[in-house]
Amino acid sequence: MKKVIKQYRRILPVILLLAVPMPVAAQTFINPGFNLGYRFGEGGGFVGGFEVSIMFWNDKGYYGLVLACDGTPKTMDYHFGVEYGIGFFGICVGPVVAHRSDTTTYGFRVTPYGGFILVPYYNYQFLVRSGSEHEIGTYFKFTIPNSQGRIGRIGG
Repeated sequence: MKKVIKQYRRILPVILLLAVPMPVAAQTFINPGFNLGYRFGEGGGFVGGFEVSIMFWNDKGYYGLVLACDGTPKTMDYHFGVEYGIGFFGICVGPVVAHRSDTTTYGFRVTPYGGFILVPYYNYQFLVRSGSEHEIGTYFKFTIPNSQGRIGRIGG
């Protein structure tokens, strides 16, 4: 657990520095959050992590970019994705870099989700060297209000 916390201390400032300079237009939201879940299979266990998404909302739904860092006491994953959603439901897809004990591997992640503030999710992750991983959990998401004071808790 100490190793996971130490890794979060390294990645959290980078994520926040990348998110802060983004222009906050009338329909743009920055949504940081934490996740808790459980990963099944080899190297599985309880998962904790941090994520920030930058969402662009319009009448037809929303789309955006996601940066995430999560893992178990034995693993650490870094994910960059794009997401799309309508209402409280969406999906995020993108590459993942996974550190496992003494190896690093690459793959992709697909995460459907749905909710408001507490956002349950299912995560399918395929890694080149180790195959498929499945995870369920929930995000706790909040929104940084934009310059006009609008608050929107949308997106995963």
